[in-house]
Amino acid sequence: MSQRKRVIASILLFVVVFGALLAVATVYDLQIDHILTRNTIGKDHTHIFTNDVFGTTFEIVGTLPQFFAISFAMHILFWYGVYNFDKIKMYLTAIVTTVVSVALYNVAFSGVGGYMKDHVALEAGVEELNIGGYLNPAFMLLAIFATVMGTFAFKSIKPETIKKLFGFAFAMIAVMALSTVIIETVKNPAGRVRYRVMNLRPDDAKYGFAAFAKWYEFGKMPMTREEKLEIYKTTEALKSFPSGHTGGAGVSYCAIMLISALGITDKKKKAALWIAPILWTGTVAVSRLVVGAHFFSDVLVGGTISFLSMILAREIFILKGANIKALFGKE
Repeated sequence: MSQRKRVIASILLFVVVFGALLAVATVYDLQIDHILTRNTIGKDHTHIFTNDVFGTTFEIVGTLPQFFAISFAMHILFWYGVYNFDKIKMYLTAIVTTVVSVALYNVAFSGVGGYMKDHVALEAGVEELNIGGYLNPAFMLLAIFATVMGTFAFKSIKPETIKKLFGFAFAMIAVMALSTVIIETVKNPAGRVRYRVMNLRPDDAKYGFAAFAKWYEFGKMPMTREEKLEIYKTTEALKSFPSGHTGGAGVSYCAIMLISALGITDKKKKAALWIAPILWTGTVAVSRLVVGAHFFSDVLVGGTISFLSMILAREIFILKGANIKALFGKE
């Protein structure tokens, strides 16, 4: 099969699979959440969080790939500078990549800590856990430690391999940036009410499940910040579509780009680089349904945005437009 036919077949397969899943989500979004939250938040109408072990675990760690991807990119660029730049440029690259890496690790660890605090507070039956100001310095120290260990871990990678990963590093940055911007840009105008906040007052004629909107019904329930806090107890109440957690987990699709970046031909390795991110993203997606934070269409679109961002970044930074040329060029 020619490259052009492979590209066309891949596009058609994606359209069919995504279209079928979106059709299911469009019809059964609310019913799916009713079923999956039955033993987690279904019987409790007093708060929006749940301490379900599966849902809580992936709520805490689910988005780590988006932060780790950029930190890994910084480690690659650090060593690329060491091996290929003159002294001044090398030092500047080392400083910038180290600072960015520390900042990203710090954001990742702080996010994990924030979610852990929320769930510990829920378990303790209090609104907020007061543990003093010790966590922020601890997270910063942990971020510095992770940066140092990560940088030295990447030292074991051969210079020629680092050179091959140069485009891969920028592709990871592009995937994280593009997917995040798209998801956050869509969230506010979409204004879709989360399942778990409607569950606070399920039978309310206006703010309960009567407020449910299809994924394409943008702005159905306009509310001010004060109204969100008063009615739903959170300013995040109308940010269901698309799922940021699933989009963040979907940055793990960057692993697929390693196949092209390193020219991997081993079938088992290629299968692993496809299966691992799909399993991770799918698991995080299900966990978001279990805790009532999102609907099926939310996680489907969130993960797909990251996947398509990866496809685009791979095409630009690694394949240099090879598939586009094959699709629109002459055979």
